[in-house]
Amino acid sequence: MNKQILIFLVVLMVLSLGLFFKSKNKNKERSFFNFSQNDVAAFQINYFTQALYFQKNSEGTWVVKKIKNELMKEIETKQKESLFEETLFKSANSSQVETALTHLMQIQKSKAISNGQTNLKEFEINKHSLHVIFYNTDQKVLDKLYVGKAGPEPMSSFVSRGAGQPVYLTTQNLNLFLNQDESKWFEAGVAK
Repeated sequence: MNKQILIFLVVLMVLSLGLFFKSKNKNKERSFFNFSQNDVAAFQINYFTQALYFQKNSEGTWVVKKIKNELMKEIETKQKESLFEETLFKSANSSQVETALTHLMQIQKSKAISNGQTNLKEFEINKHSLHVIFYNTDQKVLDKLYVGKAGPEPMSSFVSRGAGQPVYLTTQNLNLFLNQDESKWFEAGVAK
């Protein structure tokens, strides 16, 4: 009788381990990004004419500066004058930055809401909407995430990788989380 119970327990353990690893691989396959948080050496948050650029300094802590994004550069080119000066790097609110990256890396790829060939205006996704650009240590773009309007649930958003790309519904309100007063991104007491 003890032999049968032992065999049963071994079989149960093997099946449990198999299900555990299958579940782990399934979650990895559903991840929106094909890189990890450790691969991100810098990232940029853009919203209309505002842009913040975050990067890890030589000590491995996050620093941030205001930069000109593409829309601001277009406006300045048309007006033939500089409207904005980029700032030097300042200490970032590290906990805020790490929390943001963690939330972004946890985005799961759900079923596509749109194939991307349709008009993205319905989802309020365009080249000037809220978007994040991720960079590796060589300053090469890892990926881009465009955030559209809030989804049908209180804490949801429509996201895409850009024009011609599918639109997905996330279970996070990324507009609420990323589009904050820029002072929240700087370390307390640091002049912007």
